[in-house]
Amino acid sequence: MTGLDAAVRLAGVSRRFGALATSSVQAVNDVSLAVRRGALTLVMGPSGSGKTTLLSMIGGLLAPTEGTVEVEGIDLASLTPAALADFRLRSIGFVFQRFRLLDALSALENIELPLTLAGARRPASRVRAVEVAARVGLTSRLDSKSEALSGGEQQRVAIARALANAPSLLLADEPTGSLDSRAGHRIIELLHAVAAVGTTVLVVSHDERLIPFADTVVRMEDGRISAIE
Repeated sequence: MTGLDAAVRLAGVSRRFGALATSSVQAVNDVSLAVRRGALTLVMGPSGSGKTTLLSMIGGLLAPTEGTVEVEGIDLASLTPAALADFRLRSIGFVFQRFRLLDALSALENIELPLTLAGARRPASRVRAVEVAARVGLTSRLDSKSEALSGGEQQRVAIARALANAPSLLLADEPTGSLDSRAGHRIIELLHAVAAVGTTVLVVSHDERLIPFADTVVRMEDGRISAIE
């Protein structure tokens, strides 16, 4: 894979937690990986294998203990904290298992929030939020608060929110983990559709149903990559 093909490059990335050698935990151990641009890459492995820690480093939420993380050719370690926060806001979308919606806001307002944080103003931010909501099939639920939405609908709001600023990279941590099989399948199809139009999608999951939709499956065990399929 050439540099132009890779949206994410990891070189010798490790992450330890804890300062003392006797009590530290090696969550990720010497991982090198290139994630193809515009593809859906699935990272799988048992609990404690380092999947979420790896995703957090790719998203700039954690710094590696060793190695380098590059997203769209930018070494995240080279950015100041303010520049890193701005890069995350504009270039990386995050989707979490527990949705992390703001209960006081409507579905539309939740989707519009990252646009506002990035400096967009109405009516442009509202128009964009409505467009993204339509893309994930939420047009009829825009005025609903989180408590009135099903789990699948809440996850679609979370995905729309992550896509609002048109990020080049979408990171999803167990996006189907708290959903029933029907809602989970819809989310899988949606993430596949997102990748199909050019967004790089990296998913951490235990859900085997994702495998047929993935372009690449990365398997982790004990903090290392055990296989790439």
